[in-house]
Amino acid sequence: MSARSRCYCSKTIKLLQALANNNKNQLQQAQRQQELALRDLQQIRLNELKKREEYLATLSKPVKLPKINKKILNSEVVGLELQVKPIFKNRNDINNISSTEDNYGTIFMREIGQALLYEYNMYHQLPKQESSPLSTEKSIKSKRQRDFHKKGPKSRW
Repeated sequence: MSARSRCYCSKTIKLLQALANNNKNQLQQAQRQQELALRDLQQIRLNELKKREEYLATLSKPVKLPKINKKILNSEVVGLELQVKPIFKNRNDINNISSTEDNYGTIFMREIGQALLYEYNMYHQLPKQESSPLSTEKSIKSKRQRDFHKKGPKSRW
């Protein structure tokens, strides 16, 4: 082999080694990014589980209810009548979420929310005023023309 061919071979070998090193570095970076993404997902799931445990713990605690008398009840009702505002502007706010995403019982919680919304709407809707239906069609009044003439050949007298 001549000196030139040896030089080209060594250059090609160096280029191939550089490409191999570059590919290796890219694979390592991709693996690091995947590991970081998985760690983030695990942290998010752990946080969700902690929040869920706290929520379930608050549900399991007994709640002491205050004593209620007629005066308190009536004052609350009067206050609520003055402040009647719909909580949910659109009924579809709850239904828009796809039911395929069930993370830790969210479908069950959504059904509870829908039941509460239905109950709220049942008691807080303004009473509808029933009015008699207005007829848009007018009945045709037929005028009966009299055929008698006092004088003339068509008279029936």
